[in-house]
Amino acid sequence: VHGPGSDEALVWYEGSGTGDKRYFSADERGSITLVTRQNGTVLRRNQYDADGRRDSDVFEASRFGYTGQTKITGTSLWHYKARAYSPFLGRFLQTDPIGYGDGLNWYAYVGGDAV
Repeated sequence: VHGPGSDEALVWYEGSGTGDKRYFSADERGSITLVTRQNGTVLRRNQYDADGRRDSDVFEASRFGYTGQTKITGTSLWHYKARAYSPFLGRFLQTDPIGYGDGLNWYAYVGGDAV
């Protein structure tokens, strides 16, 4: 279940039914920093550096993370709709689909300044 923003995940249902709800709390960037059950039990706390590297690569409690994006299973990459983002490189792995509209570096994430 999403909030008013396109990348604003609020609730995720685990399993085949609707009984196991997982609630998300996000920071100012929209990164999921806390995952809880309906009763308030904390399932996961996440911390990210400016480029999106997590404090741990274990992410069993949710598929959502850095800036509300989904993690590409089996990798350390984040799926940003049209491109994959590497927090270890601090850049996208594909060229910008709008070309030079955001600058000369077609692979840059937020102009090369994630802060």
